[in-house]
Amino acid sequence: MREGRKSFTAAIVSLARGFGLKGEIIDPHAETLLGRPLGTVLTLHRRALSLTPLAHQAARWLSFGFADHLALRTFVIDRLVERGREEGITQCVLLGAGLDARAYRLEALRGARVFEVDHPATQSDKLERAEALPPPLAEIVHIAVDFGKDDLVGSLIRGGFDPSERSIIVWEGVTMYLPIEAIRGSLAAIEELAAEGSLLTLSYSVPNPAGSRVGEYIRDGLFRLIEEPMVSYFTRDELAALLREYGFEVFRDGNSRDFAVDAGLHNPLGTIFLGERVAMAKKLPAPHDR
Repeated sequence: MREGRKSFTAAIVSLARGFGLKGEIIDPHAETLLGRPLGTVLTLHRRALSLTPLAHQAARWLSFGFADHLALRTFVIDRLVERGREEGITQCVLLGAGLDARAYRLEALRGARVFEVDHPATQSDKLERAEALPPPLAEIVHIAVDFGKDDLVGSLIRGGFDPSERSIIVWEGVTMYLPIEAIRGSLAAIEELAAEGSLLTLSYSVPNPAGSRVGEYIRDGLFRLIEEPMVSYFTRDELAALLREYGFEVFRDGNSRDFAVDAGLHNPLGTIFLGERVAMAKKLPAPHDR
């Protein structure tokens, strides 16, 4: 993302959440957060949806399944947040929050404290639009951080985060845009912040999932075109080993095909986007406590 410019990918993710799954809207606030012109696209989509369910099918096909993929990613991460709340965790950190509206829409977060961490350019744009939203269900703390440059640990603690308490940490749609040094730096911060039993979920890209160099070049070229190039990739084993270095044990790692089963979605177009996966991990006891 260019300095001072809001994230285009954050807007696309919000748009997909607005489309939802099976005609059910995941994020009813996406239209407001997006503004024009993408918010207008959602307005027209919802009007069409009130007339015919085929409107949702059209959106799925016109996005070549990308809307399905992003909505499924959101769906499965929502379930992890709900699990954490059922376990009594009261802190939730959204790293690279973008236009995330979980604090406004997810009933499980009612009464929790949600730390929305993001680049200042994206966050300032969201804050302006969020003034038109209803009151949030959770207490929101906004933390402006330039990943790889700013002190994430200090910023969160100054914002009221308690590292002695368990937390739910969501790192959705970010790692693939960061160099490995920045990823390791963020994981070191997460390790320092997360108490034993904390839950971490992150999405990541695998190298060349289709086995086609041509497809790989097309994918990379598209993201360079919007000036948000993907630079980091991991196999499942590499990602699990990396998280283990920082005290987390992966208990689930899946892709859109797996999450479609969870959501009861038949024939999801998003299963063609198998290059992005979501890992879920739990913070282990410190070595001297094991």
